[in-house]
Amino acid sequence: AISFLADPTTATVLATLPGTYLKFLEAQIDPEKSKELESIVQITFADLNQSWALHIRRGVAEVTEAVPDQVDATLSLPRLVWAQMVLNETTLEEAIAFGEATVEGSAKTLSAVFNAFA
Repeated sequence: AISFLADPTTATVLATLPGTYLKFLEAQIDPEKSKELESIVQITFADLNQSWALHIRRGVAEVTEAVPDQVDATLSLPRLVWAQMVLNETTLEEAIAFGEATVEGSAKTLSAVFNAFA
């Protein structure tokens, strides 16, 4: 297969608008893995002080800049660590274990949400 787009690198991920790769999650939801899931998590890029809500509703993912007052969990991490997660250079669990990301609320729910993607 011919690809006209280079594989993303940390630099190319960081060169996009901050929420770009979060929005890409909407198209990567696995309907089977998420059919029973109904949850809202907040994702905050701590270095930018910007947050998004990731809402999973029975097979559908929606990312918005409007974060509701009540969320099931909050993931806070630097944008560089998010880029490394996007590129599979690190995992959510590794980022938390190494202290690069923090979780408030239900870590179990956060993990379930991230595991709902293909």
